[in-house]
Amino acid sequence: MRKFAELPIISFLDWAKALSNQLRLAISQRLLKTGSAVLILAMLSGAMLTSCATDPKVVASPQVLLQGLRLSPNSQPGNLGDARILLHNFSNIPMTFIAMRGEFKLAGQSAAPISLDFSLEIPAESPENVPAKLMLSPAALVYLNASQPIPYTLEGTITTIRPNRTFKFFYEGQLNPTPGIAGAWR
Repeated sequence: MRKFAELPIISFLDWAKALSNQLRLAISQRLLKTGSAVLILAMLSGAMLTSCATDPKVVASPQVLLQGLRLSPNSQPGNLGDARILLHNFSNIPMTFIAMRGEFKLAGQSAAPISLDFSLEIPAESPENVPAKLMLSPAALVYLNASQPIPYTLEGTITTIRPNRTFKFFYEGQLNPTPGIAGAWR
């Protein structure tokens, strides 16, 4: 009886390759004898061509979030805030966005309405910045002047013409003061 230590050491991958080679040889010899090789080759070729076909077009809901907000130095109620809204196209086709309607809230309170008309083609699976002027409410200015992190939500609809659809969006995030820049959040 042989001891365990005397057995040849072979890795699992080497064993799997050897077994695969033996099976491949046995199958090819059997197919050549039966004449089915042409049929099997045709089926494999068809399967490979099918697997190389293009992906179906997938139209997914875009994501909308606030990437940054900046106030003018004399932030009075009714002032405009310069916002950078990030619009992310998660579809595997390019989409042309034309309008965004909704509401921007800070800490659950209405901060500004969103009403934007634009024409922006965003490539498949890509984000783009949309500049926006937001008419900020007095409650929003109170939160923003505190220079503390603030939870926010964006909710509304976005319209596309290619494809012709309207999507709902909802996003919850947090605005943090930008270090060293007064009146700016990200």
